Amino acid sequence: MYKQGMKIELTIKEKQELEFQRSKERERRVADCIKAVMLNAEGWTQMQIAQALRIRYETVQDHLNDYKNSRKLKPENGGSESHLTSHQTFQLISHFEDKIHLKAELICAYVDYTFGVHFTVSGMNKWLIRNNFSFKKPKETPFKADAVQFRNQECYHCSP
Repeated sequence: MYKQGMKIELTIKEKQELEFQRSKERERRVADCIKAVMLNAEGWTQMQIAQALRIRYETVQDHLNDYKNSRKLKPENGGSESHLTSHQTFQLISHFEDKIHLKAELICAYVDYTFGVHFTVSGMNKWLIRNNFSFKKPKETPFKADAVQFRNQECYHCSP
């Protein structure tokens, strides 16, 4: 059961400023936060706001609490420092030049074993993107493929 949360009071000027800011906002999360604040001020319940914006009830609560406590509309998370030192990062990049990993889980296990640093799969994917790695799905081999012809094809990892 969800309890009815707080009610935010806005002046006419504050409503106009929020509406203008929402119309110019490119980031969806910030626009949703502004809409949640405005709808709450118009008397909508948190559950109604969550349903209308297609976001979680708890997210609406967070948006309203952030706005009520500190007038915050934008998330202030700018990422975090790398879990790996620059030397470890260099070692890992060198390792990838010699060995191809097909799954981020395997890379996480390798990093955990080698450096004692734990990554989530999501965190590892972000690390890979930040370090200019990309995933290319291997091409499938037909069941009755000509083995000689298949061996003579270029490998996508080796092409310049």
